[in-house]
Amino acid sequence: MKFFPTIGTTVINLTGKSSIGKTTALRVAASLWGNNKFIKQWRVTDNALEGVASYHNDSLLILDELSQIDAKKARDIIYMLGNEQGKGRMRSDATLRESKRWRISILSSGEVGIADKIEEEGKKAKGGILVRCIDIDAQVSEEFGIFNILHNFPSGAEFSNYLKVQATEYHGVAAEAFVEHLSKEDPETIKKLYDDARQRLFKEFELQDADCQTLRIAEMFALYLMAGFLASADRYGVFTHNPEGIESAIFAVFKRLLEDRGGKKSCEEQEIVQYIIDFLMQHEASFKKSQNGISEILPETRVILKCFGYVEKRLNEVIYYVFPTVFKEDICKKYSFKTVRKILSKKDMLDTDKDGKDKKAIFDGKRARMTTIIVNTKDGVD
Repeated sequence: MKFFPTIGTTVINLTGKSSIGKTTALRVAASLWGNNKFIKQWRVTDNALEGVASYHNDSLLILDELSQIDAKKARDIIYMLGNEQGKGRMRSDATLRESKRWRISILSSGEVGIADKIEEEGKKAKGGILVRCIDIDAQVSEEFGIFNILHNFPSGAEFSNYLKVQATEYHGVAAEAFVEHLSKEDPETIKKLYDDARQRLFKEFELQDADCQTLRIAEMFALYLMAGFLASADRYGVFTHNPEGIESAIFAVFKRLLEDRGGKKSCEEQEIVQYIIDFLMQHEASFKKSQNGISEILPETRVILKCFGYVEKRLNEVIYYVFPTVFKEDICKKYSFKTVRKILSKKDMLDTDKDGKDKKAIFDGKRARMTTIIVNTKDGVD
């Protein structure tokens, strides 16, 4: 339906240590569509995974144990799944073979998250990956694992075994009933339900100023919320839960996800800001202390081999006056110089003139442009 946002295929990956109930969750989810054979493994080649994804088109794909994926190929595989099409290949007659395509939801589990898997190769997972494969900590409590309520069962293990048995015996009905009901709905009704679900989610978590990555995830959770409302006891009766219970569960998961991401802002932005702050604090000995443009006179016992600039401490902030070459070549060595300046400006941490250029400052009797970074020590960094 064209009125839904184009968010692409996204992997929801349940992470956590073994024996907390992750596989049980996958089996219960699989039971909506079929038996345990509906669950596939990450331990396949990327070519084979294309076929698996295409086969599950317009439904649910469940993949168990992300740790089995080849770390060297993890990034490419996640992008391939998110882009919803396989590789382009040639036929023997040199004509282009049609690529496999799909549009699916993917539920995964793993003792490790996608960021950990990519870091096995010494690389860092960037925002594009983290928004396509969303790691959610599956362990709700130390005692019950993935469960928060045991429904009168004496332990999480016994409840888990019960669910596995039920999923093996009863399966393949709920999804078919849901699709049958959905096919009879007026598209405008579905659109209104989605808009209402989106509005409720955005209002609950105050997402008006969220970054684009968080908004993309929120759009997806709004779809889940809408589907939950439709499947509830008040509509299709596929679930025995009422809409309020479904909303509460989805909100709880989304809240936990935001907490794990560190808030509503971009993971990359927060990472860069924290990196800059950490760098400045760790190298503070390379800055001359200054007050009102007058720098300290260093004692003979303190020698700065490479001076980074000047630092001035005020009541609720620390101001670093950094030599532009140091800022570009040392501080921004790990990230794009332009990106760092853009993010610091956005956070009101970069003091510039009206043209966006470094301001001039006088130190040791010399006037020169300095990259001025302001670190708020009262409120911290959001």
